[in-house]
Formats: sequence, structure tokens, C-alpha cells
Amino acid sequence: MLAKTLNLELISQTRLHPSQPPPQSCTQPLSTIDSTVLRFTPAGAIWIYDAPTQIPYSPSNILTSLRKALSYYPQWCGQLCWTPFNPSLGHANRCQRVQLTWGSPDDPGVEVVVTHSSSTISEILPDAAERSKGPWEPASFPSHELFPATNLAFVDASTCEGLPGMIIQLTTFECGALAIAVKMAHVLADAQTLNTFMKDWANLHRDPLFTPSPMFSPSTLSYRASGNIDAPSPDPTLLATANSVSRTRYDYYAPTPFAPSWAQSAMTPPPELANSTLAAPGIPPPWELWDQSAPAKKVVLHFTAAEILAIHAASTPNGEKISQHAALVSHIWLSLLHARATSESSAMASETEAKKERSGLAHLTLTLSLRPRVTPPLPTNFLGSPIVHAAASIPFPEPSPGPGRPSSSGLSLPDTATALTKALATFDEERVAALLHEAAFDDWSTRYWNSVLGTRNVIVTSWVRAGVWDVDFGGGRCRYVEPLMPEVDGLVVVMEAGLRREGGKEGTGHWAEHGVDVLVSARAEVVDELVGGGMVGRFR
Repeated sequence: MLAKTLNLELISQTRLHPSQPPPQSCTQPLSTIDSTVLRFTPAGAIWIYDAPTQIPYSPSNILTSLRKALSYYPQWCGQLCWTPFNPSLGHANRCQRVQLTWGSPDDPGVEVVVTHSSSTISEILPDAAERSKGPWEPASFPSHELFPATNLAFVDASTCEGLPGMIIQLTTFECGALAIAVKMAHVLADAQTLNTFMKDWANLHRDPLFTPSPMFSPSTLSYRASGNIDAPSPDPTLLATANSVSRTRYDYYAPTPFAPSWAQSAMTPPPELANSTLAAPGIPPPWELWDQSAPAKKVVLHFTAAEILAIHAASTPNGEKISQHAALVSHIWLSLLHARATSESSAMASETEAKKERSGLAHLTLTLSLRPRVTPPLPTNFLGSPIVHAAASIPFPEPSPGPGRPSSSGLSLPDTATALTKALATFDEERVAALLHEAAFDDWSTRYWNSVLGTRNVIVTSWVRAGVWDVDFGGGRCRYVEPLMPEVDGLVVVMEAGLRREGGKEGTGHWAEHGVDVLVSARAEVVDELVGGGMVGRFR
């Protein structure tokens, strides 16, 4: 029986600052896109390393290298807050835009907690080879204990003063293993930024002469927009172009009786806009399709390279131009939809008319980085959270007549993969530039949501090629990486599996050559059906 708790002992808790502070204080508005993710779950992950064979891990030395890394990332020690509201100054001073101030002695710094567990890592966490043998439920591993309890800035979408934008916890285990957990306000970092920082920190720990070269320039992204984003009003033609991408777009403030109490209490426009003419209410989020009281859980599904090839072949029977990544995501999506249809078919009969109206389509929203999609492109070391969501929509299936068989709606893997591929293709350079123009003129930054959870929705984030397994602190082998992911109904993370040969680097071959791990969070009964129904594993 695996441990239910890590029995952590608190060793220290402090706020760290760069070993070489900036020469002066700076204030920089974040990009228009950064501000839109204010309400997102924080960006974060845990890296767990086996015990070194020689020199044991030294938390003191690791924190010394962290302070050096922060000298290249001084922004992470700074204070997040709202920009002063004054639209006449341009896009950065419209309502609820976020800025960052750093380089002051009063900076919040990075919260760092050091703990020790009396457990050994093998007692609580199977290795990658063992986890790859079948579906594995992370609930058996209490990873939540490895994250600090400190609140991040804007954790409630409003409070920021004195709160850090980054928090870190180091945990040593009795066997000599080490866990490093990092959590950041999402306005500061997406998965790419998080992994860029972690690799730079690890490289500095191994080689003090290493010189990171992160690019923190939020306005560079904002001004990749088409048109004049500082004009008094948006360009209608560009708004129409932006609206031609394949997406869902929900108005968080649109009136609806189905909103939960916490959302209803927040559905008042900011006071700064009390005398402003606002855009007409749009489509409200489908709150009625998300039962937040229903138990949810996570499972990790492992796919071998051979399975990925088989899934791709099944997705492209006529040689369609569909990537292996799109094929895998489509297979997961279709399998999850069938699991939902099977587990929820009896409940569907008692749904309200409003719920029935929305049940005809299922939506997958896939997180996209804008770095390669703007003109000119931005490098992978560009910091921030430059992400949007593409949405593909397909008919919600009836319960499957058998494992691996199509539903009565006739939905197939090729159809699903084609729908996803076509949705992604709409995010070309012209339309992405128009999206940036649109975001600059939103009444306030968090009004519109392009992704939601619930029985007809799934949000997919890919950490493929982010380099998660290349975060090497020079000790033991990386045993496990877990993205920060709440247990809710409809989240999926795709990432390379940790089965690379000793010395192999993540970017040196095909992304799926050592297998792929897919972390799925959904309602508990749906996860059980997904694992036990047979459809998701039919290419083994």
C-alpha cells in the first residue's frame, strides 16, 4: 500500500532575491494576452529525482544557484498589480491590465520552502517503467503536499499586494531523493516559460559559467497585433478577421441562471467601467454542464511509440495530412467522449431543456503558443504566457455499442482528427495578428473565456518538446514530472514519457520515440469507464 501522506517536516521558509539585484527599479505592463489568463490555474510542476550515486543533494547549494538564476530572471521576484486605469494612455492602461514592478528592495521575492520527508521515494512513487505498464492513478501519490501553501499574487483575481509571483518547495526524502515543486502566476508563465526557467536554473547549478538568455519583452508580443492597438476604438475589419478563427468564446459576465454562486458574485463589471458603454452580453459559459460538486480524479495513460504510429495510421486511412500529435489528441478526445456518453446516458434523460440544447456538440480546446504564429516569430525563450485556445467541435456521441466501435452518430477517428486539424489551421499569421488586436480592445482582460470545463468540454495542453525531462540538476535521474493540474472535469496534458535511455536528450529524436504519457482529469466515473471500457487502449 502506497503512503497516504509524506509526513513533511518544515526545515525553512524564506523569500529569495537575485544574487545580483537589478541596478534600478523597473515597471513593465504585461502583454495583452498575458492579462487574459489572470483567472487560469497557476502554471507549475513537480520534478522528482532519484538519490544521487555520489554527492548527495544540498538544498543550500540548490538555493544558491536559484538566487543566481533569479539574477537573469529578476522579474520573477517583482510585484504584480493592475496598471493605472487611464485608457487615453493606450492599450496597456485599459481595464484590468496587469503590470510587473521589480528591482526594488520592497519586491516580494520568490517564496521558498524547504521540507524533509521521512519516506523513501520508492515507497510512494513507482518508477517510469512500472507506471508505463498500464493506467496509473496519481491519487496514490500525494503530490499536493509538495507545493507550498503560500498564496500567489492574483490567486483570487484581485489580491496582489505583497504576494509573490513564484513559489518553490524543495523536499528531500530519507533515501536521498529530491522533489522540486514550482508554481507561478499564469500571467507570468506558460509551460514553455516555466520549463525555460527550470532548465536555466538547472544548467546554472551544474555549470556556474552558464549564461541564460531569457527574453522578457511583453510589449513585443502586444505590438505583433494588426492595426493600431492604442487607437480609441478597434478596427471592425480586424475584429471580423479575429472572429473567423475556430474557437469558443464565452462572456463570463453574460447573465445566466446556471452560474454557480461564486461566479454570480463576481459578475459585476469593474467599477472603473461604471460610466462606460460596454459590449453587449455574449454567450455565457455553459455552467449547467459542469457539476463542480461531482468527484473527479486523474489517471495517467501511457502510449508506446508503436501505439502512436497505429493511432496515426488509423487517423489517416487515405493519407490525410494529420500530425501524430493531432491523431493522439483526437484519440484521447474521442475515447473520453465515449466514456462520458456511456457513464452519463441515464442522467441525460433528466436534463433541463437548456442543457439539452447544448448537448448536441462537444468541444475540444487546445492550448496554442503564439510564439511561432506571429510575424516575425518569437523565440522559444520568450517569456510570459502567450497562449490562446483553438476549438474543434464534433457531435457528442451516443453510448458505444462495444469497445472500440463507432457510436450511433457515426463519429470516427479520421473525422475527429480532421476536425481538429482544420481548427488548428485557422490560427494563421493574419488571424493571430487580428486576435491580438481584438484582445487589446476587450472591455476588461478577463471578460471573455475561450475554454471551459464540463461534460461537453475538454481542455488539452501539450508539454511536448518543452524539455521537461531535460531539467538536470546533476544528481540522480529524473524519476517523475507532474504538471500542476487540479482534479476537475475535463483537463488533459500530453507530454513525453520518462523512459529515455540514460544520457538521451528530449530534443534529439522524435517526440514520441520513448512513449507518451497523457494525464487526464475527469469525473471519477468517467475515468473508470475510460480505463475499463477498452476504447482508449484499443491500439495496444
